[in-house]
Amino acid sequence: MSASRGPCHLGSLMRRLAVPATLVAVLIFVLASLRGGHFLYAASLLTFAVGLAGFLTLPVPRAARWPRLFRLGLILALAAALADGFLDLVNAIGTATNITTIGIFVGLALALIGRSHPRARS
Repeated sequence: MSASRGPCHLGSLMRRLAVPATLVAVLIFVLASLRGGHFLYAASLLTFAVGLAGFLTLPVPRAARWPRLFRLGLILALAAALADGFLDLVNAIGTATNITTIGIFVGLALALIGRSHPRARS
């Protein structure tokens, strides 16, 4: 593989993985909820982080109200999902994982607010 093709190819791969990785993460999370186990929760969170990274490679929708808030929210959710996943892997469950879980939800909420469409004035 040539050096000039590498980053472009990786970005293309990440864009294609965004939705499938997120859906697989949800399925793993459901399985973890049914069976328990920190390893499954960690796998779900780390797969979710891959999906979020894929969404970061996509262009911001043109109609997004606040594109920077959209990106910031995705980055916050991605960082929190990675931290939460690694904490679950090492079985360090407690206040830190509660905070990172909140970080995921806050990040996703910010991304949704940033992506929202401006209201039409009548």
